[in-house]
Amino acid sequence: MLPVVAIIGRPNVGKSTLFNRIIGKQQAVTADFAGTTRDRLYSEASWNNISFILVDTAGIEVGNEITPSYKHLDEDVQEQVLLAIAEADVLLFVVDVTTGPTDQDMRALKIIHKAKKPFVVAANKHDSDRYLANLSEMYKLGIDSIVPVAALTGRGTGDLLDAVAIEADKIEPTKDIQLEDDTAIRVAIAGRPNVGKSSLFNALLGQK
Repeated sequence: MLPVVAIIGRPNVGKSTLFNRIIGKQQAVTADFAGTTRDRLYSEASWNNISFILVDTAGIEVGNEITPSYKHLDEDVQEQVLLAIAEADVLLFVVDVTTGPTDQDMRALKIIHKAKKPFVVAANKHDSDRYLANLSEMYKLGIDSIVPVAALTGRGTGDLLDAVAIEADKIEPTKDIQLEDDTAIRVAIAGRPNVGKSSLFNALLGQK
């Protein structure tokens, strides 16, 4: 019965890298291009004796960003993001300090405000002080507090987790999400591409 913290944001801002940094292992696949993450990925994390379920998600894309040739797949991926937001108690909104605020960030922020849930903002890729001007630009998003971090090196993640832990500690969870069970049998679905592994996985779970 732990609070759920979902990492969200537009594509390629470093959500999966931050996910791996917080949980302390390389569980999420990362790459220098957008679209690597498609499904929700869960892991337990803790900070300052406060435990929570951390969720990695795909990048939020709306409107013109959806690729016409992969429209059905992209819509399914976006559905996964919205499901993660719906089940989360706290949202960790990640932006890219190297680019400054973008229209995609603004659209993602509107989705966050609509969810009416507490959120913490991480300005990622802040690996040096040369991005201080861009960090100031981020406040144009209308956010009071932004935590600069560099998920790749770990810079600032302690301050970020302090903020996340404060919000998570306020939550009285009502969901029963159990990730670890030492007595359970672990089953992996394997096979070549496009034989229906994910469809079988969804059928066994009874959900996407």
